Amino acid sequence: MNNNSSSNYKMLQKIGSGATAEVWKATRGNKQYALKIFNRCNTKESAFYVQNENLYGSKVSHRSVISPNEVFAVMDD
Repeated sequence: MNNNSSSNYKMLQKIGSGATAEVWKATRGNKQYALKIFNRCNTKESAFYVQNENLYGSKVSHRSVISPNEVFAVMDD
């Protein structure tokens, strides 16, 4: 992952990673965010996985879980 902006986010620091994604601390304007960036979402199955995770994440209400703010795709160069 490079430090390019995606949808006007500035990636500051990698927070963690797992089998399917990396999480980055980022800013946009004066606000801080956690960006979850999925690895290689270039198949129908992976796109379906991301959509489901976003849907379920938006339904969770817990003090240790943040809700999705927006979802977007960045195509590889």
